[in-house]
Amino acid sequence: MIITGGGQRFAVPDCIPRAGDEASREACRTLTQVLRADLKFEGLFQFVPESLFAA
Repeated sequence: MIITGGGQRFAVPDCIPRAGDEASREACRTLTQVLRADLKFEGLFQFVPESLFAA
């Protein structure tokens, strides 16, 4: 969560699997996509642009 003068913005970072296999990586991608989509659908949150996650 980032708090700015304009309010709070949330970031949903990528899920990082504990196991390095492809099934775990795919599950993490799916989990991240679904969580982001569900929160955006609610319309109650403002989000940090994904391009700023590394910062």
